[in-house]
Amino acid sequence: ILRNFLSKKKISKINKDLKIFIKKNTKKFISREINLVKKNKINSLHNLKNFIHAKNLKKNNILRSISEKLLDEKVDDMGSELFAKPAKHGLKSPVHQDNYYWCLKKGKALTIWIALDDASKKNGGIFYYVGSHKNRVYQHKPSYAPGSSQTIKNLKILRKYKVFYPKLKSGDCLIHHSMIAHGSNDNKSNKDRRGLTVRFKAKNDKKLKSKHLEYLRQLRAQIEKRSIIKRVA
Repeated sequence: ILRNFLSKKKISKINKDLKIFIKKNTKKFISREINLVKKNKINSLHNLKNFIHAKNLKKNNILRSISEKLLDEKVDDMGSELFAKPAKHGLKSPVHQDNYYWCLKKGKALTIWIALDDASKKNGGIFYYVGSHKNRVYQHKPSYAPGSSQTIKNLKILRKYKVFYPKLKSGDCLIHHSMIAHGSNDNKSNKDRRGLTVRFKAKNDKKLKSKHLEYLRQLRAQIEKRSIIKRVA
């Protein structure tokens, strides 16, 4: 955790510009890039390549330097996302490992999660299974959860790990490994819990194309099934 990584003034600017960006671009996102909850509130956006603050964070020398130190080599950008989790309606994120989605051969990658709001267990903050990144990519199964389509199939294998809920102030920054098991609960509170992420991978780690294509196939099938259920309802 990097405390006070961004100033309150900077966070205020990001939040203001984010509202403008969303208003201008919401209709441009394809189905797997945007997830909505009640009252058409955004729960997650999975492509922020054109958001100026995401671009700047991916170029940030401090974040890149820390990432290179942790991964022990030069890094490449792997995109950025918004996890908005709005008050009262924010969806949970089933327990998963990021590298199940990313399909990197060595799993040498990081997510850098910057709190745009205060976050804790009370409003659906992230929780981690401490030390679980040292093992392997566990078997996952479809979760049918918008924005987090997979979950670890047998959660009993994680019982040996301590569960940790970080408490964050807006401007704090989390850095987690692509292999760590983590998730979050739904947000039933009166406070939003937004997090802006950027991701880096080690330059020499390659994506396993066949696994990634299979994941994308599963994702398309889930999205279609969710769409059918929504139309029927």
